[in-house]
Amino acid sequence: MDKQKQWHRTSNATKEQWSSEATAVLLKNGNVRCFYRDQRTTIHYTDYIWNTEQNNYVPFNETDTGVPKTYGNQLSAILYSQSQGGKELILISTATGEGRNRTKGVIYTFSVEPDGQMQLLHQYSVNDGKFGYSCLCEMQDGNIALLYEHDDAAITFTTISINDVL
Repeated sequence: MDKQKQWHRTSNATKEQWSSEATAVLLKNGNVRCFYRDQRTTIHYTDYIWNTEQNNYVPFNETDTGVPKTYGNQLSAILYSQSQGGKELILISTATGEGRNRTKGVIYTFSVEPDGQMQLLHQYSVNDGKFGYSCLCEMQDGNIALLYEHDDAAITFTTISINDVL
């Protein structure tokens, strides 16, 4: 344990409320896009940019994608290795059940537009049942591995063709 010599806890990613259980992707422009669990029912993210004076990443802006998710549920995000039409692709897994109902798992595919905003390209339905915490990973063949809670203390591992989520 390095006793915070190389890292430190930042403040919440949002200005108006709490955030936790974050997942981050490094964009080609050098910004770190941070997605997080919060009290909202749409996916928000905060971009962090490198500040040379502070020698650290600092929050730049918070953005509401308007894309639905379950309130208070962890999500997973990855930057896909291949672009589409020259645009970076971000995949996000999350529950989309009403309120805090951790059901209706999905994988969203977003493109990163030239202005940095995200455009929803596709929604892939994983299941209609329970969908708690999840973790996405790109496999060597380009397909997607997904690990998620499908019941209390029960985990499902599945692979999904990238063609199904694009």
